[in-house]
Amino acid sequence: MSQIPSPEARGRTFFSAADGTLTDSMSQDKFQLSLLHSYLFEPGILVPDAFLYSSRRLRDHVLNSPFEKSLFELGLADGWVVPSLRQRAQTFGEIVQYLTSANLIGLVPESELRELADRYDRNVTAKLRLSSWPDRMGETFKDSLIRGLRGDAPTYGGFNIPINLWEQTEKLRKDIIDSAIQVELDRNPPGFGVRRSEICRKIAHILGVTRPVRHGSDLLEAAGELDSLPGDLTVEALGRYLRWVDEIYRLNQADRSLVRPSCLEVEGDVLAILKHARTATANTDIAAVPSDSFEASIRIPSLKRLDQLHPTQLQHLRDIGWGWRDAWSTFQESPTTTTRHAAEKTLEEYASQIRKQMPGAAQSAVNIKAVAAAVGVQGMAVAADILTQSLESLMSVPASAVVASVSSGVLIFKYLQSKRGTQYTVRLPRLNNFILPSE
Repeated sequence: MSQIPSPEARGRTFFSAADGTLTDSMSQDKFQLSLLHSYLFEPGILVPDAFLYSSRRLRDHVLNSPFEKSLFELGLADGWVVPSLRQRAQTFGEIVQYLTSANLIGLVPESELRELADRYDRNVTAKLRLSSWPDRMGETFKDSLIRGLRGDAPTYGGFNIPINLWEQTEKLRKDIIDSAIQVELDRNPPGFGVRRSEICRKIAHILGVTRPVRHGSDLLEAAGELDSLPGDLTVEALGRYLRWVDEIYRLNQADRSLVRPSCLEVEGDVLAILKHARTATANTDIAAVPSDSFEASIRIPSLKRLDQLHPTQLQHLRDIGWGWRDAWSTFQESPTTTTRHAAEKTLEEYASQIRKQMPGAAQSAVNIKAVAAAVGVQGMAVAADILTQSLESLMSVPASAVVASVSSGVLIFKYLQSKRGTQYTVRLPRLNNFILPSE
């Protein structure tokens, strides 16, 4: 197993759905939907080494697959899934070894780790691509936390954070992060930056939680069992704070890896936090407005039907979508009437081809809004403006929306669901370009 720098890195999306901290807030169906639609519409995804093992949803997807090779394993084998490794390894068993020795995997049974590593090594061979871990990732995470969580409560457009919530989390935003940073400085030899797991351990200490915690979900569960929390802190406020930390963590990982970030729900406080967390490293002097857009409505097979397909059948469905992905990319890079019409046409053709491959299958309605920008934009000011405008019209509808992109624009998938709660997944712009990718 060797690490191969890939020229397609900038087309990939950071696969946030595989973060182990999301186990309690994401159903297995939502994970499957994220993976399936990423596979059909995305050029590729980047998955940090620890996510390969720490995510309960990913482990269940792989270990409980009715097929010899799960869709995720197929993606690893054909180079669509790219693991990001902190150090060189020849096998997935070696990856587990260095992760566990550095205490970087959550509370996962050793037997599951071995089983998962054995499956990866058995099913993933020829085309595996690996990405090197960026240097000093913890230091830029620390800087992003300080930018996003210090000072006055951030606001952006119509989004803001309630003052009482900001005050309730003050100790967490300042003292806890400072003490977690000090832990790294006190190591021998000294470390740098901050670890997300150390923030959770510091909070557990002040709450009086004695059982092991590795992720925010562990901490929230333990906090909910306590009679009271220190000061005016509430479980709800703690949950929002941990959400901010997690989203900054994933944003930093994506930015440093030069792939497109994703945020798993549309919530005003998160967008405001992320905008401020990113501001100091982004040039926001460049401004642009959408130069063209289109809306379309297509029908594709339901998640239930897609999930029943053998992974090689899904691979075939992905392969027939090359025309759409190429036309969408061209529209983003050069938005004109001609490229817009071509993208609209190939999108419907792709949906039609998928339906023809699955005659009689139950279908889901998908309304799509695509927005192209004339120039690349550093920072997220324009992206956040478009998100605000686009998503305001979606928030009153019973739907699940996914904001997506293949190049330098915004694509919003709205999956209509009757009588269900509204859930959204928002893709944020990559640091160097105005890009909002998909799940």
